[in-house]
Amino acid sequence: MDNSPQEPAPNGAQKKEQKKPLFQTAGEIALEFPFKVMLFGDSGAGKTWAAATAPKPCFLLTERNGLHSIRACNPDALVRYCESANDIREVLMMAQNGELQSHGVETLVVDSLTEVQRIFQDEILKKKRGSGGEDAMQLQDWMTLTETMRRFIRCIRDLDIHVVATALVEFKHDEANGVSRVCPAFQGQKLHNEVAQFFNVVGFIFRREAKDDDGNVSIERAVMLEGPSRYVVKPCAPLLGIREPDLGKWFADVQNFNTNQPEN
Repeated sequence: MDNSPQEPAPNGAQKKEQKKPLFQTAGEIALEFPFKVMLFGDSGAGKTWAAATAPKPCFLLTERNGLHSIRACNPDALVRYCESANDIREVLMMAQNGELQSHGVETLVVDSLTEVQRIFQDEILKKKRGSGGEDAMQLQDWMTLTETMRRFIRCIRDLDIHVVATALVEFKHDEANGVSRVCPAFQGQKLHNEVAQFFNVVGFIFRREAKDDDGNVSIERAVMLEGPSRYVVKPCAPLLGIREPDLGKWFADVQNFNTNQPEN
């Protein structure tokens, strides 16, 4: 075996391998990860409008009614209407392989998670009918649906692109203590408690009255990111308290917050 040293390549063509550091500071690494936001609220609360304010959005749209809100807020937003589980998976694959990003998309909007779950449920029932099974969800089917949704939400969490997801609101009454929890609407007993872990920020969007100096009343929309424990909300600095539903401003504040931190 020849152990003699090899001559270096001319013109510095031979390069040293750069080893990736074992650790990075939180300030450095946070900028490499896209931000994930979920908004939930009543129908008409402004979820779709707020989502359309995100940077260069592409909508995975499950309800055609949302088109008018998208057009009114951001007519340049891209839209892919999805009416089947395979449509949803196709858009997810486009985000995973970078095809959405190649079209200039910076934010994937899933509008809405509540309807995505219903579409997956329709798929399960269709398969049962095709195999001669009962046209009704059984316990095993509900377990399959919950796991399918869990995998879907985990996938959008791991995408190398910003994500904004919407959901309807549900008021779950606890008979033991008489308290109603305000949470995202999902079928089953688990997802509404688990979903917050998959997002950086979870906000409850609502309408409220506002008065100007002359006493004139108008309706404004706001997003609660921090509140009583019965609200399933989740803040992430600098997105705290109650904010206006301007996601473009949210993303800019997060970016500036990370980059402007003083060095230790």
